[in-house]
Amino acid sequence: MLLTILLLVLCIFFTQIFIGLKLRARFQDTDRRFEKIDFSFLKNSTEIKKLKETSSEIQNTLCLSPINFEYPVFFGGWSIDSYLGKFLTQHLLEQRPQVIVELGSGSSSLLIAKCTQKLGYTPEHIVIDHEKRYLELTRLLAKQNGVDSGIEFNECPLGKIDHHDGPWYQGVQNVVGDRKIDLLIIDGPPESTHQLARYPALPVLHEHLSQNCVVILDDANRNDEKAIIKKWMEQFREFELTLIPEGHGLAILNRQSNQA
Repeated sequence: MLLTILLLVLCIFFTQIFIGLKLRARFQDTDRRFEKIDFSFLKNSTEIKKLKETSSEIQNTLCLSPINFEYPVFFGGWSIDSYLGKFLTQHLLEQRPQVIVELGSGSSSLLIAKCTQKLGYTPEHIVIDHEKRYLELTRLLAKQNGVDSGIEFNECPLGKIDHHDGPWYQGVQNVVGDRKIDLLIIDGPPESTHQLARYPALPVLHEHLSQNCVVILDDANRNDEKAIIKKWMEQFREFELTLIPEGHGLAILNRQSNQA
């Protein structure tokens, strides 16, 4: 009798262990399935986001086509993307900045020059680059598109400046002189030149900015640019920040004249 009871207990015990192992295996399999579903959903969400951005890029580029460049001007990749192109065309139409400074030459220089030509006004358009070959290429494309006379091209080599460990544009303040900048576009120096390579732009040119200046930092989705924005906003509290995450990312700083 005792032996029968013992065998029954052992049978129940091992049955429970077997059931427990089966349930554990089933739950593990379910967890793996959920992980696959989550990953698939995340992957699809990322692909949907990329698809929306691509669609917007195409739409923006098509909207820029009436500008009618005589020679092709490219957007995306190393050049500015169409989100910045869209913002510039709208800003030029609405605000008509009289002094425009670009740190880094290229497609944006041509877009600005062509837009202002179509709008029928002639700002002081100052383009600065440390690479002579890129500056000359921009000058050549501007000439092909009939807008070179409206751009002031300046080669400013990179070198040591005060209060910054890395190199930055030499002689920029002399180039600007006593002019007050209404629109400052920062698309250089390249990230590869130094950590926080574009940080000096605002400290160096701050005294040259007009009361209602707008500052644009391209590539704002990069970690270095995020750190730069944080430092700027702590140091220069008269600016209001707007972030556009699409494309390369844009940081738009609007100076509030009553706080300057």
